[in-house]
Amino acid sequence: MVKVAMNRTAVRPVKRSASAAKTAPRRAGAKATRAVKRERPAVTEGLKPERNKLTQREVYEAISDMVFGGDENETEKLLRNPVKTVKTVLDALEELIISSVMPKGVGEFKVGKLIKIVTKHVPARKIPARPAGKYPNPFNGGALEFREAAPARTKPATVKVRGIAMRTLKDAVLGN
Repeated sequence: MVKVAMNRTAVRPVKRSASAAKTAPRRAGAKATRAVKRERPAVTEGLKPERNKLTQREVYEAISDMVFGGDENETEKLLRNPVKTVKTVLDALEELIISSVMPKGVGEFKVGKLIKIVTKHVPARKIPARPAGKYPNPFNGGALEFREAAPARTKPATVKVRGIAMRTLKDAVLGN
């Protein structure tokens, strides 16, 4: 178990309830501002899709090249700060996973002997029209309620991402 030293002088911000936020007085001359929607940069920007399944050895080599492949001064700085080393290793692992799961990538990545990340393309499908009538409401004990007619529509194509627990993780959870 890792023990973490806590900073006792740190002050946490106090969350105000929704009702307190509504009744809080405004300072004079303050204008109401709208929340600006920021565009997030694409996660896959600058990454090339991985076309072949990576073996565990290839994953380890790629991570070590990403972390320790720079000049010796950076490597020494990383080794002096273990937290920064772990952060760079996890960032390298993240890049490998994203490049394998990208749209033109393999669609599969194994994290050690613990988890297998798999993508599955789900094609677009049509949802048929529903005629008007009485239908059971599952939230109301199955009582019949009148519903208006719903038009036919289509669900767009999407990609599902699953994390599958592998044998080692399953055995650890079950205590075998």
